[in-house]
Amino acid sequence: AMLTALALTLPLFAIIMALGNLIGMGSGTYISRLLGEKKYDAVKHVSSFAFFGSLVFGLIVIAVGLPLIDSIVHALGATADSFGFTKDYVTVMLIGSPVVVLFFTLENIVRSEGAAVTSMTGMILSVVVNIILDALAIFVFHWGVIGVASATVIANLVACVFYMYHMGYKSQFLSISIKWFRASKDILSNVFKIGVPVFIMSIFLGAMSLVLNH
Repeated sequence: AMLTALALTLPLFAIIMALGNLIGMGSGTYISRLLGEKKYDAVKHVSSFAFFGSLVFGLIVIAVGLPLIDSIVHALGATADSFGFTKDYVTVMLIGSPVVVLFFTLENIVRSEGAAVTSMTGMILSVVVNIILDALAIFVFHWGVIGVASATVIANLVACVFYMYHMGYKSQFLSISIKWFRASKDILSNVFKIGVPVFIMSIFLGAMSLVLNH
């Protein structure tokens, strides 16, 4: 039943990931173009917008998802045996969605300035931390599904901190400072015209999983 719960939540994770890819891929592509045009101040504006925009998207997921959590769990295909476990996992994922969205966003943005190794390092760091925390949650603390879901969120948070450190202290182009935040029409149009198609592709992944689960 616990394993079933993990499988059933993939469509939800795909949606959260899609939001991260929407802002991350859209902003990353735009940032690469701006770097080529040597518009470095604009790069800071876009990267700051992506950072805070991701957090806002995550908060929207919480605000929409938590009141509808029982309906979401039923829609995912949970049966009587797996309902409780699925709800536990979904609850943690919804609460942690700002972190998950931010992880996928920052991973794309860091890569967009040419720091592919740094981007890959953050992803590997997330995986390693997740594996270690999973083992502790399951075999040491016996926290079950809640522990596994929490491990995923914490692992993403660790990677986010790694990326934020890079953007704040190592990168000469990117910024996560609120003073550079700007949500102009130009930024929104350039981010979303690339990000929306990527978002739709990610949503199809979740829809396919949902169909197969049912």
